[in-house]
Amino acid sequence: MPSNADYKYGASEKKFHEAKTDIEKLAALQEMKSTAPKHKGAEKLRAEITKKIAALKKKLEKQKTQPKAGSGYSMNVRKEGNGQIVFIGLPNSGKSFLINKISNASLAVGNYEFTTTKPEVATLDYKGAMIQLVECPGIIKGSSKGKANGMQILSVVRNADAVVVVLEEEKAQKQLNVLLKETNAVNIRLNQKKPLIKITLSEFPGINIAGKKFLKVKEETLIDFLKSMSLQNCNVIINEKADLKKISEVLDSRMVYKKTLAVITKGTEKKTELKDFEGKEVKQISFSKENTEEVKKEIFSLLEKILVYTRKPGEKENLKEPLVLHKGITVKQVAGILHRDFAEKLKYVKVWGSSAFPGQRVSWNFQLKDGDIMEVYS
Repeated sequence: MPSNADYKYGASEKKFHEAKTDIEKLAALQEMKSTAPKHKGAEKLRAEITKKIAALKKKLEKQKTQPKAGSGYSMNVRKEGNGQIVFIGLPNSGKSFLINKISNASLAVGNYEFTTTKPEVATLDYKGAMIQLVECPGIIKGSSKGKANGMQILSVVRNADAVVVVLEEEKAQKQLNVLLKETNAVNIRLNQKKPLIKITLSEFPGINIAGKKFLKVKEETLIDFLKSMSLQNCNVIINEKADLKKISEVLDSRMVYKKTLAVITKGTEKKTELKDFEGKEVKQISFSKENTEEVKKEIFSLLEKILVYTRKPGEKENLKEPLVLHKGITVKQVAGILHRDFAEKLKYVKVWGSSAFPGQRVSWNFQLKDGDIMEVYS
């Protein structure tokens, strides 16, 4: 760090050296530029930063026009059922064993590494919801650079709806760190949610920013960064604390976020806290014969869906064939799913479960909960 530079410059310089992508590097350079010393002795420093920004902008523009290179044969698994969840872990961590215990599968189980050499598919029947489970071959250090077919394996993870990381108790955090490092390197964020930041192009000139109170950098710095990304006219809505690194993630179309559950397969059920690289706790559960149903429930919850049962007046509901729906769905929306004309002919609906009392007549915008029973009157 140059002399006479304050801690803000030091922090932005550290971000630059830790940046994983060119967009993140550009964001860090913009912060360095805004926090660099302004005195005459720092002219050379500011000029070097400006030169690096120009070079990165040129590189990013060139990347936009270049076709993507092929990465060898594909391991992608076609999605089926009510959702796809991939199981990842280091070699011989117990993925096959776990899937066999909770599904209809008979995957090969061995006490040696790389028992699984290609993605294996099974089905979890959770109360009538059919969930596709995909076991990936073991991920190791260097998978993100192509080692042991790593890029093909990680492409399966990228395509999935959610992720189960299978860990051994005594090595849980260490193994988790390997998986986080390899997925992070290819822009897959496990255990993270997409930032509450929205950036859209505008018909009107200039950059309009809403939610400035959440900005952790100067407004001018953000505007300079957006312009460097060729966003001269845009609307920015920020609903959480944000620095340029977080803004750069939102602009990176390759970034995906996966809800994650850690399952401990080998150990004594001695629970120790697991954390991701952001310091956020990773939800975990230890597998045993006694809690198989609880493990299934936690895995299903990754999809953020609910099971809803329907019946006609005077008839009994079929608990073996639920509707598998997204959380937050309303009675009116479900009626539309049942039949495209049904919603308009619907008179009223009664709900058992989350309603104030059994059989309550609810409004059209009533949000259903897991396990609810709808009685439909048309």
